[in-house]
Amino acid sequence: MIPIPFELEVALFGALCLCAVSYDLIERRIPDALNYGLILLGAAFGINAAGTQNALGYAGFVAFSFAFAYAIYKAGAWAGGDVKFFTALCAFLPAISPRYSVVSPLALFLISAALLAPVTLLTHWGRIKPKEGWMKRAGKALEASLPASLVSAGVQPVFYLFSANIAYVLLLAALLYVARIPAWLSVPAFAASLLAFPNGGQIASAAYALAILSLVSMLIRCYPDFSAALRRSVPVGELKPGDIPAQTIVVHNRKPLVVRNPGLPSLLRSALAMDATALKNAFPGKEMAVADSMRAMGLAARQIEQLKKLGVKSIYVKESLPYAPVILAAYPIVWWLV
Repeated sequence: MIPIPFELEVALFGALCLCAVSYDLIERRIPDALNYGLILLGAAFGINAAGTQNALGYAGFVAFSFAFAYAIYKAGAWAGGDVKFFTALCAFLPAISPRYSVVSPLALFLISAALLAPVTLLTHWGRIKPKEGWMKRAGKALEASLPASLVSAGVQPVFYLFSANIAYVLLLAALLYVARIPAWLSVPAFAASLLAFPNGGQIASAAYALAILSLVSMLIRCYPDFSAALRRSVPVGELKPGDIPAQTIVVHNRKPLVVRNPGLPSLLRSALAMDATALKNAFPGKEMAVADSMRAMGLAARQIEQLKKLGVKSIYVKESLPYAPVILAAYPIVWWLV
């Protein structure tokens, strides 16, 4: 280990992170050179903190962080720059928190997703038209999140026996939410935990889990409202390389065909049901798709030319959100939790 002042590490890495956030806010992209510099710097500080004896474990942690972020990119939720920036933040995490684990990237994603909902509302409030019953959907999100939050918080003392932390509670809460744990089981389990371990820590854990799960659940339930507000119709003649398509167009019998995407909730249900056919249909092959909204990749010049040759008049494109500031805002929360 090379002794490097902690303040210097944070200052150097933080300065580059602020540069990346500024680029994302102004240009809606992060230069590759800046992202790669962040990854190298984060890895250098991270491996220095982890120690050479833990080099293999550290490499596995960074590889897992990248694989997780890449999966989100393949699902169309992130752009390539977001994947690199996320990986750089995870690579630096051991330098500031010796308690890092594979749960850390998952916690960073969950918390940044929770922060994305209010950011989207604030930046596009004038264009988002909440449908009737949105308060009812918010109540449903809270109701669906409560059982998982209570049970996961009830198990919290067991985690602490193994020197685990609140990040594990959040991960368990997310898994229990997906599994739809029965509501009748949650209250007795939480009450039994309070009686067995009357330290009150479970109450705070339940509040954290409930807040994050409810926000993420609300984001998923309101996804159609958000996605409609974040897209606009552009004539094909006005398209520019890098514009991200919001609809999928494939070539069928030498003619353009608009394919209806399944949507985020449907994709989650297909993934949980392990429905390979539905997932395959959601991601058309490169040889078929002229424009693919399920991948957060901008249109290339050749794709725009192909759309013109096929006679497509207009196409919906996404208005990208600056996600790097949201991930960076979630970073100190993850550091505190883990």
